[in-house]
Amino acid sequence: MCRMVGTISPWRKHQIQTMLVILSSIFLLRTVLILSAKPSGKLRSNFVADLQIYGIPEQGLQPTLLQEFNPARLVDQGLVTIDYAHRHGKLHAGATCMVMDSEGLILLIRRGPHLVTCPNAWGVVGEHRLGLEPLEDNVKRGILEELGEEVWNHVAKVQNLTTFPVYMKREVGEYGSKGRIDHQLLYMW
Repeated sequence: MCRMVGTISPWRKHQIQTMLVILSSIFLLRTVLILSAKPSGKLRSNFVADLQIYGIPEQGLQPTLLQEFNPARLVDQGLVTIDYAHRHGKLHAGATCMVMDSEGLILLIRRGPHLVTCPNAWGVVGEHRLGLEPLEDNVKRGILEELGEEVWNHVAKVQNLTTFPVYMKREVGEYGSKGRIDHQLLYMW
């Protein structure tokens, strides 16, 4: 189970609902290519301390759900494992990528049943940002890891969809008796 944590302003809720109606219409009007992701064999461990975490220093600066947020305001808090970040709800960065073909069809992938975070869920390509890796490298690595070099070799264009990353915080299921929290600034590609 994945559910959002926090409050959403009525205007943002309206924007999200409108976007969902538009996306639903696209999916109903067009055939969407859906593939199950196959690991490329280059998966890294969730137990390597390579995920940069951040703090928000200023009181009252806490962003609202799905708000664009300038990462220059963040304070570096070091490297931790993905597991630690999710167990303790630490703010970190990642990229989410809408892979679209020449006809405008959107690729969806299905997460593996063995994954702790949202197993078997359908979604777009997403990847945590490692340390301070360049954003374009984060996107390329995500596509290579989740879809393979054959797909990457056909990518004609990589384009950021937002000026700043979007703030997100959600509970992402159970791990033992403790829930996990994905607390991210998501760069939208």
